[in-house]
Amino acid sequence: EYLIVSDPNNSNQTGSAVLYRRTNNTWTGIENFGSPSASANQFYGVDFCMSTGAENVVITEPGRGNGYFYVYKLNTATGVRELVQSVTTANAPTTIGGVSVSYDGSFARYAAMTRDGVYLAIVATYSRGGARSGILMYKRNADGTYTFDHLAMEFSLNNSYHLGFDMKFSGDGLKLFAARPETAATNAGAVHIATLVNGVYGGVQTVQEAGNLPQFTDTDRGFAGIVANQTTVPTSQREEFYRKFCGNTIAVNTDGSVLF
Repeated sequence: EYLIVSDPNNSNQTGSAVLYRRTNNTWTGIENFGSPSASANQFYGVDFCMSTGAENVVITEPGRGNGYFYVYKLNTATGVRELVQSVTTANAPTTIGGVSVSYDGSFARYAAMTRDGVYLAIVATYSRGGARSGILMYKRNADGTYTFDHLAMEFSLNNSYHLGFDMKFSGDGLKLFAARPETAATNAGAVHIATLVNGVYGGVQTVQEAGNLPQFTDTDRGFAGIVANQTTVPTSQREEFYRKFCGNTIAVNTDGSVLF
């Protein structure tokens, strides 16, 4: 079993990450990762993901330029995960669906990977007929690098705050769950679910406060203990509750059932 622990604030926000392996219930650090540029305020390790056995590892660095993500592949001869690809806006897709893409925002802030390492989800903000935030799907090549394959989901930027704040694939890789802890339309938070069909993640289902989750009123005692034990909850605090309740953290069981 493997675990990655990162510290994007390490060394004046240069960032770092450590890969741990568990043996006989003891976790031991076995590899250290760091930014190839090693510059301050680049936040290497804001997010990361890996395949089973840590054969493929991806680490993001949103503060470098418009954002980077780095791909590491296990060298079975040496047992070391080697950097095989650095991806930024310079080699990101320039058109999606026949529409030109301009990366004038954050690229590669959040990442998620299927257990087999075949599909990689990367969150980016860009202009494509308007300001957008979307999840770009990459597919693994034979050499362990990744190539952009398709767009899984996309929203207007002013209605997609922190899309992908947390992302998880189901154990079988057939569903991608993407958190959106705050939405301009509802100020409530949402989770978006894309399903893999014929090699493409799509058919997005949205779960959020309106219609999908329990409705609360300002005087609902259910908030006692959650918001400072108040008997009445101002709207702003009620919205904050939903941002925490729906769309901050996702846990996915192997059968695809999900908690968020």
